[in-house]
Amino acid sequence: MSQVAIQPAWFRVTRWIDVLAVLLMVASGWQINDPSPTFPALRFPLLCALIGGHDTAHIVYLVALSMLIVLFIAHIVHIAIVTLVPCSPPLMIRGQ
Repeated sequence: MSQVAIQPAWFRVTRWIDVLAVLLMVASGWQINDPSPTFPALRFPLLCALIGGHDTAHIVYLVALSMLIVLFIAHIVHIAIVTLVPCSPPLMIRGQ
């Protein structure tokens, strides 16, 4: 019988929010790059960019970056609590 460590639900949700934030940063970065491309031959299709103007792309980029920073701090705090507080519950273990 093998044991599988299960992460708490909030931890898994924050990981999916991280994925969403990274995708938003990539898409808004494409939108920011298109008006003044560093490499003119490299153009991104309109479907890959966010709907909105150049200013909207900057706002979306900063919001996604803020989400990543806040979740990073939350993960660091969680790791510090789990390591420093001996009475904190460990990850749940499920037998298969």
